[in-house]
Amino acid sequence: MIFTEYERTDTSPKKLNEPDFAFLDRSARPEIGVVRSFVERLLEAYPQEEVAEMVARLQSGNGVAFRSAGFELLIYEFLTRLGYKLKPHPVLKNGSEKKPDFLVTARDGSQFYLEAVLATEDKGENWSTNAMINATLDILNSTPHPDYFISITSKGEPTTQPAGRKIQRRVLSWLNALDPSTVSREGNFLDTNPSFDVVHEGWTLNVQALCAGPDKVEKTERLIGVSSIPAGFVDSWTPIRDNLRQCYKGTGHMKISLCNIYCI
Repeated sequence: MIFTEYERTDTSPKKLNEPDFAFLDRSARPEIGVVRSFVERLLEAYPQEEVAEMVARLQSGNGVAFRSAGFELLIYEFLTRLGYKLKPHPVLKNGSEKKPDFLVTARDGSQFYLEAVLATEDKGENWSTNAMINATLDILNSTPHPDYFISITSKGEPTTQPAGRKIQRRVLSWLNALDPSTVSREGNFLDTNPSFDVVHEGWTLNVQALCAGPDKVEKTERLIGVSSIPAGFVDSWTPIRDNLRQCYKGTGHMKISLCNIYCI
């Protein structure tokens, strides 16, 4: 059993700094219960000698490891249902220590090696920086305002942990002092509503006031209503190229083809 057996009562949203598995394990939302059941069914169908390693990756708290393990489970389930037989981490006959994710055998007996590749720009390299920012935003988001949401835009990177409680008090005090007539829900309000910047070292957080709306006044559970990042180019090719180079190292002189499936 991968998930904890207990009566869940917490229906709060996933926190920014909360690992994927931790959220799945504690959430009492019905839809999350469906996800837990699905993951358990995938693990039950997976080769039992490989389950412990898969569970460790899912529970690691590392977002990249979680997504990669989940991708491999889905591939195993999908191809098995199509009639293929998959052997995880086969030993290569060319003497290489590298082990592809699967040896796949089709119904006609033909075989190929399969590498499930998580091709993403997020390799977890900025984990500590993102953790500091997310911890600050989780604190900011933990105390709603009775009349307003906020829209935030994060730019740059801090080198030390920002003071989350201090930033929270500053934002709430600013919201309390606002003239309601300056905060609109009409027209291009994202361009005209009042805003200010919180600066910590090389990190800037722009905070803008948003009306909560008549049906949300004093009923909101979070402060952040809109979160955005500066626009930029999405580079999907470089991660694919780099993973292709890595995948084919040590796979020379193989009689069986190596295929790659990418999750972007």
